Amino acid sequence: MKGLATLDKFLGALCSSCSLKFKLTKVVFSEAILGILKCKAFQATYSVKISLNHDILRYMFNGRGKSSADGMCMIYKESDFKKLCLPHFWHCYLDQLGQGVSIKFPLKLKP
Repeated sequence: MKGLATLDKFLGALCSSCSLKFKLTKVVFSEAILGILKCKAFQATYSVKISLNHDILRYMFNGRGKSSADGMCMIYKESDFKKLCLPHFWHCYLDQLGQGVSIKFPLKLKP
């Protein structure tokens, strides 16, 4: 619950349009991840472009992640996504039969 209290405090300090941007970022990010996981042509490495507000992105990942060996991407672990307050199993998708896929962390993101 600590993460939710921090999020509420953060959203309370923002103007209504910024708060809306943060909520939209959460929805866009989770929908993009779910879309990748639901894809029948899922591959071991999959790339998707997600357009996110730069200010919100900086807030989410400030001081988190490590630079990749080539310096082109940042590498994030599951705990680095806490500020988004996503559902507990946001990185997994199960079908009606209980079969599914999940993201294997660490995750590589290019700004």
